[in-house]
Amino acid sequence: MERSILLYLTYILGFPWYIHCPLGIHPRRCMVSILSFINFVFRGIFLTGTSILGSCVKMPRIQSKNLVSVIFCEAVAIYGLIVAIIISGRLGKTVEDPFVNLPTFQAAEFAGYCLFAAGMVVGLSNLACGMSVGVIGSCTANTHAQVPSTFVSMLIIEIFASALGLYGLIVGIIMSNSANFPTQPLPAYTTA
Repeated sequence: MERSILLYLTYILGFPWYIHCPLGIHPRRCMVSILSFINFVFRGIFLTGTSILGSCVKMPRIQSKNLVSVIFCEAVAIYGLIVAIIISGRLGKTVEDPFVNLPTFQAAEFAGYCLFAAGMVVGLSNLACGMSVGVIGSCTANTHAQVPSTFVSMLIIEIFASALGLYGLIVGIIMSNSANFPTQPLPAYTTA
């Protein structure tokens, strides 16, 4: 049987078959990747919320309008959860032993890296989106407290900043659709 060095090391050391894949592919490790990018969403919510509360001390009229910024930050967190659900749904459909032969192992490895890349794309886009929406929301609250006519223009900028997360979500879904774990052993390579 054909086996790679990585496959031998994994087998000899007694690790599970998915240990060679980067962190975040195993369902228990998915929480680490989810919490890492949601942290930036929470930082955006914190930044926007403190600016709204600080500006409401002198200008209470801005409180209700500027809650839209917090809602945009919450939507970014939902994008990450959508991809996490898609990734965890893809993980359950695998062959029992991907070490049967090299093609089966390579197919499982490719699918694992596809899911990891999808998670990274969504995570990094949500990182940028959460921080930009938080900063723009903070600036919107402070500017709207001083000049009320600037709210609509700042809201449009905030919508464009939140579109970054939506683009990452779309790319992540497309990438995760190409991850197909083998459900049965694939035929082995033949040498002529």
